[in-house]
Amino acid sequence: MTGPDATRGALFRAHIAATYSGEPTPTQAVLIDRAASLLDRIEAIERSVAANGVMAVGSRGQARSNGALIALAEAERVLLATLKDLALPDPDAPAPKSRGGRRVDHYTPRLNR
Repeated sequence: MTGPDATRGALFRAHIAATYSGEPTPTQAVLIDRAASLLDRIEAIERSVAANGVMAVGSRGQARSNGALIALAEAERVLLATLKDLALPDPDAPAPKSRGGRRVDHYTPRLNR
């Protein structure tokens, strides 16, 4: 789904499909799924923080930061690591030339956008 109600994860998947040609390797497919899931989780956490605020009331009535902020920071950290592991090529960079006829084992950017 890529309409106005699409989640960030769905938009990420649509962007990947539109930007890169070929089939992802099994590892890339897992990483794309993980990144999409993390984007959806981050979106849900952000909605929760927006609804409940950044501050919460502690067990003794004291003000404390919303625990969802810790979950948000962790999800963002894992997302960055996942995207780094995915190592998609820059779609605006020239395609690398293969040496000796070796197959390139990753998506290649679409040339016709």
